[in-house]
Amino acid sequence: MIEFDPEIVITHSRYGDYGHADHAAVNSATAAAVKQVIESSGSKIRLYELEWPRWVVHLNARMLNMCGRDIRRMGADGTFSLPDALKLSSSHTFSIDVSSELHIRRNASAWYAPEITKGPLPMRILERLPLCIQRTFLGQALLNLVAAPQDFDPSIGL
Repeated sequence: MIEFDPEIVITHSRYGDYGHADHAAVNSATAAAVKQVIESSGSKIRLYELEWPRWVVHLNARMLNMCGRDIRRMGADGTFSLPDALKLSSSHTFSIDVSSELHIRRNASAWYAPEITKGPLPMRILERLPLCIQRTFLGQALLNLVAAPQDFDPSIGL
């Protein structure tokens, strides 16, 4: 990361976006890497987490429960707890309109189509909706500032 010297890093949420344990693990690894770079180089990196609308996450958690998934023991090793992770996260700092770019997300999702078919029902449905409807659910990227230099003013946005 030092060789690129980014000003901004965006990662998944602490609760794995919609409850995906692998996404939560990426969050942890990214936060640790950013912290290490800041401490070792004095870099002024700002770290943001991408937040999903809470009602989508809670709907997904309910659907997972209804399908027999234990949302307190998720992930390959069973150590990810979606309810606990949701308690740790905070509300978003600001949002960015990404509705005009959702077609790019749709094209990229083709790369992991087999994983989507194994995913929770709400996410499978959401991925298949027409773009005009997806804009309602995914048209705003909600970002939460989790690390920044002390002299950074969050009111200026990204």
